[in-house]
Amino acid sequence: SKMGRMEGSSSWWLGGYSLLDRMRPSVCMLGEEVDIDWGKPLDDVIPSLLCSMEEPSERMESITRLWKLTGVVENRVAVVCTTKWDVLDKVIACIEGEGESVRTACLVLNNLSVPIENKAVMALGQWGDRLLAALVSIMRRDLPETYLCCTCLANLTFLPDAVGIAINFVPPVAANNMSPEEPEFRNRNDSLPRNRSLNKSMLLPLADAVPTVLQDQQSLLRVLECTLHRNAPFLLAPVTSTQGEALRRSCHL
Repeated sequence: SKMGRMEGSSSWWLGGYSLLDRMRPSVCMLGEEVDIDWGKPLDDVIPSLLCSMEEPSERMESITRLWKLTGVVENRVAVVCTTKWDVLDKVIACIEGEGESVRTACLVLNNLSVPIENKAVMALGQWGDRLLAALVSIMRRDLPETYLCCTCLANLTFLPDAVGIAINFVPPVAANNMSPEEPEFRNRNDSLPRNRSLNKSMLLPLADAVPTVLQDQQSLLRVLECTLHRNAPFLLAPVTSTQGEALRRSCHL
């Protein structure tokens, strides 16, 4: 297992750290020796990173570099809110795959989903359905990255317009490839409230969607329900675990 690797891989085997510590990005990825030229502008760095992410042999290094770049708060909006490149497409492709890059890609999404400007692009934009489907897929399979997916969803639903979308979401295949109407974009200069309360305009579409959402076991709502039930025994566990973190972060939704 990753945790059982010997001395040569200090990024996964970190003696002296608790499990909770090792779940934190700042600790669990210690030892990932990835060179980043912090002096270069993003225009010179991002395009080459995205190209490298298409190569399986270079994907892990590239997504790790992107995680470190998006760890800089000032880079997060610039990476997402632009037409120069499409970072979300490549990062979502990583979490749709397998291997170590899945976890790092989830960490990237958690970084990117913090700014209020990015929430609108990620939840309401062209990759919104694909992103939600990828996150739900990981949660449904109960992978160790489930707690990171719950964190990303919690971040996104701090945008009020994303609440109804998340509650109503059914993966396209599960919904017989029905194509819901594309949501209307809010101007980035508008003042976006920072709460997750439902407004009255959401009630009608929610009522219409209830039969589909509740009947389909692959809907986000049902998968979240399963995550809560499945991990409930870890609520009072004396040790920290990814299951317990998944339960705690599910409650944030």
